[in-house]
Amino acid sequence: MIEKARTAVTNESGQYTIVSLPPGVYSVTFALPGFSTTRREGIEMLANFTAQVNAEMKVGGVAETVEVTAETPIVDVQSAAVARAVTKDIIKEIPTGGTMYQLAAMMVGVTISGGAAVVDVGGASGSPVGAQLSAHGGATGDEVQMIDGLRVGTMMSNSGRTNQTLSPLLFEQVDVQISGHAGDAPSIGVQSNLIPRTGGNGFHGAALSNG
Repeated sequence: MIEKARTAVTNESGQYTIVSLPPGVYSVTFALPGFSTTRREGIEMLANFTAQVNAEMKVGGVAETVEVTAETPIVDVQSAAVARAVTKDIIKEIPTGGTMYQLAAMMVGVTISGGAAVVDVGGASGSPVGAQLSAHGGATGDEVQMIDGLRVGTMMSNSGRTNQTLSPLLFEQVDVQISGHAGDAPSIGVQSNLIPRTGGNGFHGAALSNG
């Protein structure tokens, strides 16, 4: 995060909320005067995911810090949607064409058709801008593609695709939803949401060559 840290205060029942975090790995520190500080490390946040991170604080010195190492919560207890994330590690390591169509098609239950090979080995099918996604026997025309939550393509439910090839270097994550859609969803087809990378305080870069 550009602001490096965010702070939240618990309410009278001890609950707190930190919203709109970019995808990434975070640490959470719980502090209160007269109690030992508790720190949770390695909390991996995904897009459209609510992680429940709790801590038990004990009476202790101000300078005392208790570090808790635990697995990242993998169950979102706040949402009924079935969403699966293609993280940047998967994008970098799996040999595919790298388009958001092909990355979304890697999810269980999602099939790709129309201008693309069924199995994209090493990017053999190229950049299939005409590809369409479907899940669990649904119609390909119900697919919706988004960039950071904003639809791309036309406003018609049966034509919600980019028909463009976007560089995988833009992707922090591709969020794929195949069921449990919200009430404002234009269709119940495959919804793929491209989460773009965000800025930070470190200087680094990457290069991509393709042919």
